[in-house]
Amino acid sequence: MLEIIQQDFDCSIYQTTKSSQLNTYLISTPETRHICCDPTFMGDQVTHGLKQALSRTIAQLKFYDLFDIKQTASSLLLPSKASLAFPVREALQESLGWNRFNTFFSSEDLHSCQTTNVILAEQGLSTNTTEKWFNQILSNEYDQVENIFFFAFASHQYLEIVKNYLEKSNKLKERNTNITVFVFEGIFEEISIDGDSKHIFSKKDANLAPELVDNHYHNPVFSIIRCPLNDLSNRVFAPLKYISLQTKYWNDIINMAELGRTYIDLSNEKYPFIDADAFGNISLKDEALKILDKLS
Repeated sequence: MLEIIQQDFDCSIYQTTKSSQLNTYLISTPETRHICCDPTFMGDQVTHGLKQALSRTIAQLKFYDLFDIKQTASSLLLPSKASLAFPVREALQESLGWNRFNTFFSSEDLHSCQTTNVILAEQGLSTNTTEKWFNQILSNEYDQVENIFFFAFASHQYLEIVKNYLEKSNKLKERNTNITVFVFEGIFEEISIDGDSKHIFSKKDANLAPELVDNHYHNPVFSIIRCPLNDLSNRVFAPLKYISLQTKYWNDIINMAELGRTYIDLSNEKYPFIDADAFGNISLKDEALKILDKLS
């Protein structure tokens, strides 16, 4: 159930979880919708888009007292190759005028400062990364931490880790530490591949922002893409590798089409939220060829 905080084309905010110590908000912006739908959007386009989205979002969160903290008491933690990392840092400066907050690439660096607010930017899959951050942040040296904020594209499983950690952590309860998670465009389903050695996002059973669902009616190809969040790091930092992965995916789609697979079949399988018939008689092969042309 989504509780509307603000519903606007430029920045919608919904609350999805509310408790005394854990609150989760779903954010939708034009830029993050574009990232979730258009596989030809990559490199600096993604970085710039995320910065714009985050700047607008943080300003609105501040307006609603959902991100009302002092910069001099705050530290930003940036996991390596997290696509949200540098856009969050720049957005804090652009939207709030922050220039006096700490930025660390390891939570061990929190030893060196007095911080009461920890801000993390990461890609929210249920790896051991999340628990590692919690373990390090909540060690005895960090008794002063009052608030932990996450900015992430996230899965149900990732949020379950956060919730479970809160429930079993006596330190969090004793300190009354508040955890706030801001997720973009949806709480995605997570599936495992390669014998459970790799986890990826899926839109099929996700809880998506209404704006993202509506956005899929703008272009028929949006409902048959491989969830672009899976390649987000490559999209930002290794676009040539990303193009190679996308090229293979769309060539596989062409092979499916030549074996008789239809657009409606694939759309209903990958993204059952929309009415695939609304687009009329769409050629699956032609749509794949259009994307390959843009990627070339």
